[in-house]
Amino acid sequence: MIVSNSSPLIVFSKINRLSLLQEIFGEVYIPKAVFEEVTRGKKGEEIVKNDWIKIKEIKDKDFAEYLSKIIGKGEAEAIILAKECRSRLLIDDAQGRKHAELLNLKFIGCLGLVKMAKKQGLIESAGDVLKEMKNVSFYIEEGLITALLESVGEK
Repeated sequence: MIVSNSSPLIVFSKINRLSLLQEIFGEVYIPKAVFEEVTRGKKGEEIVKNDWIKIKEIKDKDFAEYLSKIIGKGEAEAIILAKECRSRLLIDDAQGRKHAELLNLKFIGCLGLVKMAKKQGLIESAGDVLKEMKNVSFYIEEGLITALLESVGEK
């Protein structure tokens, strides 16, 4: 089980690899704000129709309101939900990660997910998945690509 922010759901949906999240984590929990962000796009309904993606209400709405003034509402609620569920967080946003770190949350991003998928034998080539992500306008620094590919034995 993991709590996800919207961007990983959107990116993996765009490249038709959303099922990797289920294969790796089983269930994915998202707060209401992430549900609202995800369902704005064309593929949004397709994402949330999966029964392994669960929408869960956060309890600390005051903290969410405060945090959403600093970072996005979806990021804020995802961080709070991960804290409330004592779960790891799937997030790429740098500011969101900083706040997650301040709350002692463990997190992973899309690249970490690709690395896990490769190591678990769920994908044949991490490089191919990274290319697919870049083709849907997901920005990845070249140095991170090189490091990831080296870590999974593809360079």
